[in-house]
Amino acid sequence: MKITAVEVLVLKSPGLYRSPDADEEAIGPTYMGLVKVTTDAGIVGYSDMETSAPVAKAAVEAPRWSEPGMECFDGLASLLVGENPLEVERL
Repeated sequence: MKITAVEVLVLKSPGLYRSPDADEEAIGPTYMGLVKVTTDAGIVGYSDMETSAPVAKAAVEAPRWSEPGMECFDGLASLLVGENPLEVERL
């Protein structure tokens, strides 16, 4: 089984999450992100992220612009496509 696609879904809430006045929680984000990983076996996995979702989307999905062998300049998805999704720790 191999990873065939990695994408970031940016979700926008209708407003900031605000906890009740008595709580000391920080105001929540307007944008949240989910990472979607698809495999050639038809299995799809999702994970949330704890960073700026629009920035993560840009970093993960940046288009290929480098020469072969210089993939360090491509989006992070290029590092995962073709890999075994069961090797979680390594990936």
